[in-house]
Amino acid sequence: MVDPKKEYELLMRYLQGGAQKREPASMPDPVDTDEWKPSAPAANTTQSFETIAPAPQRSTPKKFSFHWPKWQPITFKKGMRIAVGALSILLLSLLVWKGYTFYQLSPDTIFNQLYVPFSVTPVNNDAAFKNTIAQYYASGNYIAATLQAKKQKQLSDSEKLLTGLSYMQREDYPKAIKWLEPLSNNFKSACRQQAEFYVALTYLKNEDYDHCIERMEHIVYTPTHLYHDRISKGIISDIKMLKWK
Repeated sequence: MVDPKKEYELLMRYLQGGAQKREPASMPDPVDTDEWKPSAPAANTTQSFETIAPAPQRSTPKKFSFHWPKWQPITFKKGMRIAVGALSILLLSLLVWKGYTFYQLSPDTIFNQLYVPFSVTPVNNDAAFKNTIAQYYASGNYIAATLQAKKQKQLSDSEKLLTGLSYMQREDYPKAIKWLEPLSNNFKSACRQQAEFYVALTYLKNEDYDHCIERMEHIVYTPTHLYHDRISKGIISDIKMLKWK
């Protein structure tokens, strides 16, 4: 319920306050007082930062560690496989080597391996030595030596040997064999062993391997032969292989 007395007092206060002249509120003078100052605009405290990519990290190298494999016992089957493989490699290497040596074999290579020049000591002061087969052979004039052999009616065993060697140097092997073969069969001649050695080489150059092997086997099985140390069984085996080329 409304109280009339309180309502009356409120009304009178209202009427009295409205009759008074209200002065508008004024801002304090900024010049006369130090208490108030316009606030400065707030500084932009935000700073721009560049985005920096993180530095790449170096990967530490891994340490290499070697470890021996664990020993495992070899079984019988595995050992047999290893043995068969090793034997196969050995046989293959041997076949390759034999094939290579067979490919490299030739009459010239064996001849160069065995050949020893027959030396004749020239006698310059001896008039009988001039214009002879020995003098032409010693000077390397093999054509003159063979021509001189045709002119002479009789030849000594040494001259027959030099004539055969001169034909061999001229690579006229059939004529060289014609001169050396009879001399190699003459067991009374002092030049027989020399003739036998050089006729064997002449057969080799002429590719008459059967006669060559026959002569060389006789030299090999004669320990007192002058050229016994020059020819071996391996050389004879190589000449036998030439028959298959």
